[in-house]
Amino acid sequence: MVSRFALLALLSFGSIAAAQDGGTGVLTKAPTLVQQVEPTFPPELADAGVGGDVTLEIDIGPDGKVLAVNVTQSAGEAFDRSATEAVKQFVFTPAEIDFQPASVRISFTLHFVYKPPPEPEVVQVDAGTPVNFSGRIVERGTRDPIGGAQLVVEGREVVSGDDGKFEISDVPEGTWPVIVIANDYFKYE
Repeated sequence: MVSRFALLALLSFGSIAAAQDGGTGVLTKAPTLVQQVEPTFPPELADAGVGGDVTLEIDIGPDGKVLAVNVTQSAGEAFDRSATEAVKQFVFTPAEIDFQPASVRISFTLHFVYKPPPEPEVVQVDAGTPVNFSGRIVERGTRDPIGGAQLVVEGREVVSGDDGKFEISDVPEGTWPVIVIANDYFKYE
């Protein structure tokens, strides 16, 4: 999925607080984000071309799952709602306090940066040389096809098929003499 915005996340471990034991233990292992859900850029704000930063306090349980999310720095209701809904689905490795899995609170900032959608890529398809002069060579009077006839237009030559049909590519625009030569027939110019 191509998104119309970029999200940058900063995990501020400088503000990790132990939720257990009143914060007296020592953080021996910080939580690590292992599953991130990308927030939806609010469409009304994308249309306006604006962005914003939402800073959240995230309470992480001893199993690494998000227990609670609180906005500490708002970027507006739409950004806050989108950030909160996404962060509630995050999964972390468990933090450890004194080498034991423990609940912690971290500060997490999501940066919503609007980027206009890329211009659609124009793909040139080589369809080969276009046929711009085609037809069928037939005998005057009977309208029977003449197969194997040589046709010359502006220096380009082609031989008609058994059904009298021919195609010549790359004939310049304009009016050009046509020459048809076939066995047992007079030359046509």
